[in-house]
Amino acid sequence: TLLQQSLAWQRALPDPAGEAVTLVVLARLQRLSGEKSASLESAQLAWKLVGATELQREKTLALQARMEAHAALGQSEPALAVARQLYQAQMDALKTQRLEILADLQSRNQEAAEKLEVEKLRNQAELQGMQLQKAELLRNSIIAMLLVVLIAGLALLLMQRRRHKLLAEVSATDPLTGLKNRHAGTHALNALAKRPHAVTGMRHVLFLIDVDHFKHINDTYGHHAGDNVLAQLASHLQAACRPGDMVIRWGGEEFVVACPDLTY
Repeated sequence: TLLQQSLAWQRALPDPAGEAVTLVVLARLQRLSGEKSASLESAQLAWKLVGATELQREKTLALQARMEAHAALGQSEPALAVARQLYQAQMDALKTQRLEILADLQSRNQEAAEKLEVEKLRNQAELQGMQLQKAELLRNSIIAMLLVVLIAGLALLLMQRRRHKLLAEVSATDPLTGLKNRHAGTHALNALAKRPHAVTGMRHVLFLIDVDHFKHINDTYGHHAGDNVLAQLASHLQAACRPGDMVIRWGGEEFVVACPDLTY
């Protein structure tokens, strides 16, 4: 969404070069996240903006994005065609650069009167280059800022999901025995009651287990000994049950054992 907002700003300026660079970044992010078709669409929009201009850098980036998107989709022939187009664009840019160098060398050999005009044009070109560099630096800063915000947002989302999962596990577990507590056990028993039997004639069986004379244990040996009794009983119950059975601490010295699909 931040990249979409940046695209809206650049269209309003208008800034086709900046918009094309942002679309290239969006295409690469979409490709890395598995949105291959959307990546190709973004790359093609970038090329549509700069394909007929003299913005060689932006044209190269757009062609690279298109080639990578076609390759990610397994479209080898379109990818190869774009690769040839990219090669030709690079060759054209090199040819243009060489022609510019030749023109500059020729201009140095002109008459003294023409040298003043060439110097003036050169100064204007340098000023324009500085302005382009400033605009490019601003674009790169915006893109970097957007990437940082995006990464920070993803990290925060993952951290919140992990925290919520941990809180859910803690709220459903009895801290003394490690069993499901009564609240979580009630939900599990309700789900078990709605579950159909694996074979006709089977039934779900519940056992309510209570520790006799537990108050006497606490009064005689202390609450620490009573806690140990509860913890050991929970461990023995779990060891005696099948993998699909549920052992729940129902409250105090009471336990519930749920055994689904028994035949007797």
